[in-house]
Amino acid sequence: MSLVSKYMLNIPEWEYVNLDAMSYSRVSKFMKGGIEAVLTPVEVSKSISFGSLVDVLITQPEEKFNDLYHVSEENITFSSKELEIVTKCYELSEHTTDYKQLDSLTISSLYDLLPKNYKITTREKRIAELLQAKYNYYVTTIGKTIISKDTFEDAKQCAVLLKNKLKSLVDPTHEIETFYQAKFLQNLDGIDYKCMFDVLIIDNADKIIYPIDIKTSYRDEKDFLNPYAYFNYYVQAEMYTDILTKVVENAPELSDYWIHNFQFLVINRANKKPMFWTHDKRKGKEILPNYKEYAKRLLKILELNSNLPEMLNETQCKEILLK
Repeated sequence: MSLVSKYMLNIPEWEYVNLDAMSYSRVSKFMKGGIEAVLTPVEVSKSISFGSLVDVLITQPEEKFNDLYHVSEENITFSSKELEIVTKCYELSEHTTDYKQLDSLTISSLYDLLPKNYKITTREKRIAELLQAKYNYYVTTIGKTIISKDTFEDAKQCAVLLKNKLKSLVDPTHEIETFYQAKFLQNLDGIDYKCMFDVLIIDNADKIIYPIDIKTSYRDEKDFLNPYAYFNYYVQAEMYTDILTKVVENAPELSDYWIHNFQFLVINRANKKPMFWTHDKRKGKEILPNYKEYAKRLLKILELNSNLPEMLNETQCKEILLK
């Protein structure tokens, strides 16, 4: 077993997401918009969606991609009634995957889902036409994100370029270990923190650990400083580095390993010129806001709210923190 891997969380991503621990995203939201931002669901932008796609292509096996995405140029939409009918058909047929294999009894049981004033022949025709046109597409795309071929090709190109850039980071003749989506849980100053590195490269020859996060930016790669500041990415770099430092400090077999400055590997979908941005942890400690102070405040508010019948508003939270 790797010297580092035995300290990782060996759990699926959904379980990691549900871990009750402080995270970069929580602290960053709190810093930007207070408790309301933490509790408000985030809309997934096109940029975030594309970034997630690239991450999957880099860090996950092909089967995982196929579970999450469907590549298609078809733009088939469903009305609420059509969706109700095909969903019901899928359930009644015990998840039959091909329209041609549906039995007549299953199909006839769908007729009552159409208005009663329709003639039986009209209902038969409407159901048959709907299933023939859309049933197979529905089954193929259940629970998946539908992406165009152009988007898929762009993402594949970005993934290949990013992987090549990662290879350039270390001497290829060295004994190298590369981990994707490496998850950790550590207690820092009395608070549990969790993190998931997009990429963690271990150079066992030079004894260097490279923590890396991949960012697909809507800006030119050279302009990453703007999103770096706006999205509080320095908080991610600081928090992840502190967690990894704690891991190394508690692992005697890693005592002579050095943690490289946290790096963001940035790529723009249009430019496709990946480059590394390095976070200087020494300067970060000196001039940037201390994320741990924000984490303490956030934890205090969340603990107070859990004991109250109604959620505190932003003003009430500030009043409590000032006491």
